[in-house]
Amino acid sequence: SKFIAVLTGPLKYYIGLSEQEIADLTDYFSIQDGRIMYTQLCQVIHDS
Repeated sequence: SKFIAVLTGPLKYYIGLSEQEIADLTDYFSIQDGRIMYTQLCQVIHDS
Protein backbone atom coordinates (compact mmCIF):
# COMPACT_ATOMS: atom_id res chain seq x y z
CA SER A 1 0.00 0.00 0.00
CA LYS A 2 1.05 3.62 -0.37
CA PHE A 3 0.93 3.99 3.42
CA ILE A 4 3.55 1.27 3.88
CA ALA A 5 5.61 2.55 0.96
CA VAL A 6 5.90 6.02 2.49
CA LEU A 7 6.74 4.72 5.97
CA THR A 8 9.35 2.27 4.67
CA GLY A 9 10.71 4.69 2.09
CA PRO A 10 11.25 8.42 2.52
CA LEU A 11 10.20 8.60 6.18
CA LYS A 12 11.88 5.45 7.48
CA TYR A 13 14.98 7.12 8.88
CA TYR A 14 13.06 10.07 10.33
CA ILE A 15 10.47 8.05 12.23
CA GLY A 16 12.78 5.20 13.22
CA LEU A 17 10.21 2.40 13.09
CA SER A 18 11.07 -1.22 12.38
CA GLU A 19 9.36 -3.21 9.64
CA GLN A 20 7.28 -4.97 12.33
CA GLU A 21 6.22 -1.68 13.93
CA ILE A 22 5.14 -0.35 10.53
CA ALA A 23 3.15 -3.55 9.92
CA ASP A 24 1.52 -3.19 13.34
CA LEU A 25 0.58 0.44 12.62
CA THR A 26 -0.86 -0.56 9.27
CA ASP A 27 -2.94 -3.31 10.88
CA TYR A 28 -4.14 -1.03 13.67
CA PHE A 29 -5.25 1.83 11.42
CA SER A 30 -6.64 -0.29 8.56
CA ILE A 31 -10.30 -0.98 7.99
CA GLN A 32 -11.62 -4.19 6.44
CA ASP A 33 -11.33 -3.03 2.84
CA GLY A 34 -7.64 -2.15 3.33
CA ARG A 35 -7.96 1.61 3.53
CA ILE A 36 -6.08 3.50 6.25
CA MET A 37 -7.99 5.63 8.76
CA TYR A 38 -5.79 8.71 8.32
CA THR A 39 -8.01 10.95 10.46
CA GLN A 40 -7.65 8.62 13.44
CA LEU A 41 -3.89 8.28 12.82
CA CYS A 42 -3.48 12.07 12.78
CA GLN A 43 -5.55 12.44 15.96
CA VAL A 44 -3.32 9.95 17.77
CA ILE A 45 -0.15 11.68 16.56
CA HIS A 46 -1.33 15.18 17.45
CA ASP A 47 -2.77 14.19 20.84
CA SER A 48 0.46 12.60 22.06
